Amino acid sequence: MRLTYKPLPNYGVTSETLEVFSVKVAEISGGLQWPLDVFGVVALRDSLDRNRNVIFSRGRDSCQTLTDQDPYLLLTGPVRAAILCDPLILEASLHVRGSTQFDDKELSLLSTSFWDGCKPSASYFTLKSYTSRRSTLEFFF
Repeated sequence: MRLTYKPLPNYGVTSETLEVFSVKVAEISGGLQWPLDVFGVVALRDSLDRNRNVIFSRGRDSCQTLTDQDPYLLLTGPVRAAILCDPLILEASLHVRGSTQFDDKELSLLSTSFWDGCKPSASYFTLKSYTSRRSTLEFFF
């Protein structure tokens, strides 16, 4: 919540927010096989400031190993709640580590919008799948 160090100004309003509970690599294709050593970034952008709100970030030297029994990314964020009164942008730039940097493979390059409309005072869960060239990611909100 913004401005929590003093009373909310008269012009302040509450907004619906989104929490990402999990991101799963649901399917792989294009010659990829389990286990996968994954690195890259998954982020959200909202209408508040359009900056990246990172929910997963791993460098090539600190990959996360995913298996078909445990295909979930270990989320590291977000930094703040994502505002849901306007469409969000979901971004994923994930890669599979190869034996050298030149052998690295794309896992998911994704940029898509998400908006379920403003639903005041409504709490609910939703599962959305997004397919890119070599994988399908499932976001559980």
